[in-house]
Parts: sequence; C-alpha cells; structure tokens
Amino acid sequence: MQLFHHKLINLRITWLFSDPKPSPRPPKSSSTKKSINFPTPIHANSPHFASVYFVRSQLPMSKMKKLTGSFRYTQWDPCLITCQIVSMQSVCYLSLCVLVAIMEDLTSSTRTLDHIFEYHEIHVRDGEGRSVISAFVLNAIIAAVALWFIVGRTKLCLDFSCTYYGIHLIACWMYNGSFPTTFSWWTLNVACAAITCVSGEFLCLRTELQAIPLSNIGAKVDL
Repeated sequence: MQLFHHKLINLRITWLFSDPKPSPRPPKSSSTKKSINFPTPIHANSPHFASVYFVRSQLPMSKMKKLTGSFRYTQWDPCLITCQIVSMQSVCYLSLCVLVAIMEDLTSSTRTLDHIFEYHEIHVRDGEGRSVISAFVLNAIIAAVALWFIVGRTKLCLDFSCTYYGIHLIACWMYNGSFPTTFSWWTLNVACAAITCVSGEFLCLRTELQAIPLSNIGAKVDL
C-alpha cells in the first residue's frame, strides 16, 4: 500500500514539472487578411521597357497630347505662321490706307503713298501731318483687333507686332532709299507697336480666361 502511494506521488510530481504540448493554432482564414500585389517597376534594362517605349513612339500625335496633358497644339507649323504674317500685313496695310485716305479728304490734301512710307511726312507742324499721325494711331488699335482674330495667342502678340512694324521699317527703307533717322518717325512707330502689342495681349488674355469654366466650381472644394 505504501509502495502504491509513493508511485502515485511520483506520477503527480512528474506531471507537474513536465512541459505540456503546445495547443495547435487554428488555420488562418483567407477572409481576414488579403495580400496586396504591388506593381513591379519597369527598369530601363528590362525587356519590357523597350516594348513600352516602342508602343508609345507609335502613338499618333492626338493621343500623345492626351498623355502629356498639353493644353494646346505646340508643334511648330511654318505654313500657319507664314499665313498669319501675310494676313496681318494685308489687314493692317489695308486699314492704314483707308484711314489715311479719310484723313486726306478731311484735310483736303493730295492722296499719295508718301503719307504712309515717307519719313518727313510724320510731323506736327500742320494739320496734314497730325492727321497722318492720327491715322497711324487708329491703325494700331485695328492691328490689335486683327491680332485677336488672326493669332489669338497672348504669348505671340509681341512677336507679330514686332514682325509687322519690322516689315514696315524695311518697306519704308526701300521706298526712301535710306535708313530712317527722323525722331518723329521712330517715336510714332514705337508707340504704335506698343499700343498694338498691349491691346492685343489684353484682348487675347480675356478670351483665354473665358475658356476656363470657373463658374461651374462649387462653393466648397475639398483640398
């Protein structure tokens, strides 16, 4: 009886100090955690990079504009620029001839091309010279309206204004046979070029701002 009692005590001691087996963990359910597959970056040395570059190079210009997010068609077009220059020169010289003819009728002077291309006709000594100056100033405003209709770009107003008056300088140089040296001619043409450029930029800028529908945006915008 005592031997049985000692064996029972030894079994209890062994059970107390022995390491219990770890309980098996429940299997992970696929609904608790989802794996996120990040896209693998394409390196320049990988064969996929060459194929992507080839596909992009074969896209037409209309789709390339959508990819780059450009606002306007910015490709250099010499035919379009030449047509715009010719149109500007034709409209401005036609309006200048009409205005000079009206001023000549008002001052009862002879109609001649000297009032347009002659250096010494630009003066303020009499009514005939002042009428020619008035015709040039009014023509500068008409040239600004022509810039608005023909060019329609704020960034190009300075270029086309300088082109118009630069061609006028060459025409006067060829008409007179000498380079202009009178102060009144240079003052008038520089002032008219400034009026044309500033007025044209103002008109084109108003049109470009109207193309942005800011009124459709709500009062509250999440930033």
